[in-house]
Amino acid sequence: MAQVYFLVPGLIPGPAAKDIISGATIDRLRKTIGRLSDDPVLQPLGSSVFAKSVHLSWMWSVLTRRALPFTSAPYAWAVQNGPMLSGDIWSLTLSNRRKDGSLAPANLSHDDMEAACAALTPVLLDMGFVLQRWDPHLYLTRKKKLVAAAAPFDVVQTQDANPETWIEGAEKSELIKLLGACETALAAVGSPAETVWLCGGGGAFDYVYPPTKIRSVLTDNEAVKGWALAAGILLQRIGHVTGAESWLEDAPQGECIALIENLYEPWLKQDWQTWEARIPEVCERIDVLSAASKKKGCDAALIVGTGDGFTVSCPKRLSSARSLLARLTGSDMNPASILFLENAS
Repeated sequence: MAQVYFLVPGLIPGPAAKDIISGATIDRLRKTIGRLSDDPVLQPLGSSVFAKSVHLSWMWSVLTRRALPFTSAPYAWAVQNGPMLSGDIWSLTLSNRRKDGSLAPANLSHDDMEAACAALTPVLLDMGFVLQRWDPHLYLTRKKKLVAAAAPFDVVQTQDANPETWIEGAEKSELIKLLGACETALAAVGSPAETVWLCGGGGAFDYVYPPTKIRSVLTDNEAVKGWALAAGILLQRIGHVTGAESWLEDAPQGECIALIENLYEPWLKQDWQTWEARIPEVCERIDVLSAASKKKGCDAALIVGTGDGFTVSCPKRLSSARSLLARLTGSDMNPASILFLENAS
């Protein structure tokens, strides 16, 4: 039996949205999730720093079968046709602070970017980092691994970006000190960028052996595309999920994964109006790709929704709704029973 996976970050709003999410939205989800072949399973996943990026922890674990935390920067760089370098690779984002403490990417002119990089280079070198410009992206390379981890930039764009909250590891203090030194250097040259955020480190691009048994991945996330490549999935079997109506033709029969991130940003912001407005497009993508996955030999689906520090997995058969099997097996699941769960661990 082959299975198709639909990973939907932010599908679980939690108790805070219980009195906000409408019955119409729950009914739309019920139509897509349908009858389950088994009970939903809640799984705590990831540390507190990565509690709001559980989908990346799940995908890293499934594709690479390696220990957490995940490493993203070198894999995203590889997809951007960057060099395959050794050592410890991080991404760096020049940023400004919003009033609520969250970060916004700083859009700099060519001259301002040159000045900012020149100011940061000696500060980074003091910590063993070499600044790598891969326009429009900035990366850092380091011979010795820095024993620290930081939340992805997507998270600190929507939360108070207090380093004490979003950085962990034995060398946490060193990384926080580096952020402060970078701020000082930027201020000294009058840069329009106030600060930086470093994340995605943990090593270099590394191929997985044995290769994954997943045959195709649909995603708009560059780091996930890099993980799929490293796990042995050919480039022509990795595609965009936005607007996808079928799995890539070259992909052989077997298991597939679609990462559907439409709900992620409004979930991070707790913008439930936008979250509800995007439910129909998420359900449509699951419905269309579920039907298409049957052509790849999939007769079961696992819809994996993420909340704050956990996943909920809902297994279902892909039998026709009118089939005898569909009528006699499984049970109708009320989406409200999972939407408002929280991580009790």
